[in-house]
Amino acid sequence: MRTVWIAAAAQMPDPPGQVKPGRKSVYEAYLFAHMMEGDYGRLYWSVSLDGLHWTLLNGGRRVFEDYRGHPDICRGHDGRYYLVGNRRDEDLVIHFGVSEDLLQWSKYSQYEPNHKKHSGLSQSPDAGRGAEALL
Repeated sequence: MRTVWIAAAAQMPDPPGQVKPGRKSVYEAYLFAHMMEGDYGRLYWSVSLDGLHWTLLNGGRRVFEDYRGHPDICRGHDGRYYLVGNRRDEDLVIHFGVSEDLLQWSKYSQYEPNHKKHSGLSQSPDAGRGAEALL
């Protein structure tokens, strides 16, 4: 039996959304909703043109002072943006923010699930993880 060694050069794949040479981009940048070390649970924005190199936006300030949690943002059927989350890991109340432009946010509402309706929730290994424990 003979062993054959093949040398191959590893190449990192292109980040998602890369535009092929000679084509124009549909989307001009990536927007990243994130937290900062030392300010856990607060919302910040960063932007990237290639998905690899990021620039902090908003002068490094928080995006929405009233928001605390893990940023989950979606665009609603009405064209506005909605921010959903809980304030702390052990807080099961779900808080909503709303924005027309992703820059100016306001409180929209909050929802407290009927925990008694979900039997065994307090014994669940995920109890205390917010809305995720109800899924």
